[in-house]
Amino acid sequence: MKTREIAEAAAFAALYTVLTWVLAPISYQAFQFRLAEALKSIVVRRKHLIWAFVVGNALSNIFSPFVGVWEFIWMPFINVLGAGCAWFFGHRIPTLKGMMLGGAIYAAWVAFGVSFMLYVLFSVPWLLTFIYLLVPEVILIVGFSPAMSRVNERLK
Repeated sequence: MKTREIAEAAAFAALYTVLTWVLAPISYQAFQFRLAEALKSIVVRRKHLIWAFVVGNALSNIFSPFVGVWEFIWMPFINVLGAGCAWFFGHRIPTLKGMMLGGAIYAAWVAFGVSFMLYVLFSVPWLLTFIYLLVPEVILIVGFSPAMSRVNERLK
């Protein structure tokens, strides 16, 4: 990676982490609403930022009530898969629709990862939890895709 890409990745990881910490009351609930998720669709246009969200997620989970293997290994792994799939499928469509498609894929991975974790830890109904988590993830990741598209243009 180029120096600029490393700096961007560090900035996005820090921004994701700080937004999650500052908004901790809604970031760490079983049915979370992490405003920092709104940043994620940018990976569709900036592949090097995949690692920003992996690192940002791991760092932001330091204060999670579920801290441990699930938060430091499982959820970063889910973010690698989600961000990688978002980029792989979304970047092929060079319009905002590509970012929205990639964002929807990323949202589904995150909802799956969190709902599976909660199912294993607390035996909550997996499918109901998945649907409940998918709604805010889509709102944040897909809904903020136009804003992240503009951020991407400014970073070029």
